[in-house]
Amino acid sequence: MILRRADLDALLDRMNELQRRTDELAQRLNDLLHRQAVRLSERDFLVRTWYGWSVVPAEDEALLAWMLEHASKRVPGTATLMAALIGDGETVIDVGAHIGTLAIPAARHVGETGRVIAVEPIPRLAEILKRSAHINGLGDRMRVETCAAGAHTSTARIHVGQSFALTSLLPIRDEVTSVEVTVRPLDDLVPPRTTVSLVKIDAEGYELEVWRGMQRIVAENPEVALIVEFGPSHLKRAGIGVDAWLATFLERGHRAYEIDEESGGCSPLRTSGLADVFSLNLLLLKRPQQSYPRLLFTP
Repeated sequence: MILRRADLDALLDRMNELQRRTDELAQRLNDLLHRQAVRLSERDFLVRTWYGWSVVPAEDEALLAWMLEHASKRVPGTATLMAALIGDGETVIDVGAHIGTLAIPAARHVGETGRVIAVEPIPRLAEILKRSAHINGLGDRMRVETCAAGAHTSTARIHVGQSFALTSLLPIRDEVTSVEVTVRPLDDLVPPRTTVSLVKIDAEGYELEVWRGMQRIVAENPEVALIVEFGPSHLKRAGIGVDAWLATFLERGHRAYEIDEESGGCSPLRTSGLADVFSLNLLLLKRPQQSYPRLLFTP
């Protein structure tokens, strides 16, 4: 076949246009790969983090600013400690999963046969968490329950502050809005005889109610590890004493350790001054320290 000069010129033009578009697409992809945040819509940003991509609600400016400033750099802390506790095929429960800063890394560590049950009462955040899990290819490892965890099935109003990080079933100062949510015991969310290795509880003063609603799980998994947020100011609002709160969590023989958010290590819970602490995460373990060779224990 003989091509005329005009046909050759037209073919070259098309090839040049294709090359231009390919170069443009490559540049856009390169820009995307090196951007820390991508605007998905008027409502959402996609933020690059140390554990993958995370959808962040645009209306929560404080959360977005924190994610842009800190989320790309891994801080050992609780996430590293959780990784040391989780193995392939295990089930992890994350109560108060928020946008998944701990649930998504946990889903990477449970492997293809493991599961993370993420409990998040705010519908907006629960939907965001589902999207983030799918974006990171972890949708089949995570089950998101849009409810609060408690002692009994009921409904309640959850109070939301200036940021989604400031939410509680207890009344809060500077409340912006409130949302009616379903409250369900973890025992109803987790099938009987499920092997659960770790439960993380961040419930802003509602931790004891969560604990009371998971007694079957604890009975079936007596050596389950717990990570529980300890916040005396939340307990004061709930009318719960520090000693009574701690005694309830330790009544089944667990030992309490403080988690160092800088090193990812843990040390025995201090014996005094707990009421003066602003907030810290506690690790509660039933088995002796030598049973956890991947954990960093400090005096």
